[in-house]
Amino acid sequence: MAKASKLEEYRQAMEGLHVAGCCGEYAQAYEQLHADLKESEANVLYLTKKLDDASAAQKVTTEALDEETKSGRDEAENLMRSLKASEKGRNEAETEVAKLLTEKKELEGKLENVEVEFVATFHNTDANGDYGIARIVSFHRHWAHEIYPQLGEGPGARYCG
Repeated sequence: MAKASKLEEYRQAMEGLHVAGCCGEYAQAYEQLHADLKESEANVLYLTKKLDDASAAQKVTTEALDEETKSGRDEAENLMRSLKASEKGRNEAETEVAKLLTEKKELEGKLENVEVEFVATFHNTDANGDYGIARIVSFHRHWAHEIYPQLGEGPGARYCG
């Protein structure tokens, strides 16, 4: 705004000198003021163009930055959704593993009881083995045929259901 008022002062000064029609020094001053005015106008036009170019570049940069920010935000949201899904899947898997480990411990405990019962009854059998087989069948009836398929025959047959 200050440049515009300065240009206006030069313009008025030049018109004043021109109207007065002075010669010599005034004519030279008029020519100098006219040249300064032209140069100032050229500078104003140049700076205005530079400002327009800078504004356009800033607008393009701002739009690109906004687009990049939106893209980054979308990507971050997708990653968060994926992370939450992975975390949910991991939690479900951990729960399933915990259940399986509990079941494994229970089965190992049952197996240990079977082995202990088997060993204990086997060593405490009478001469023909009836007592040991009777204990196995009475405690673990559903496994009896797998352990001793011959239980259906011979002296232990009376214990098979």
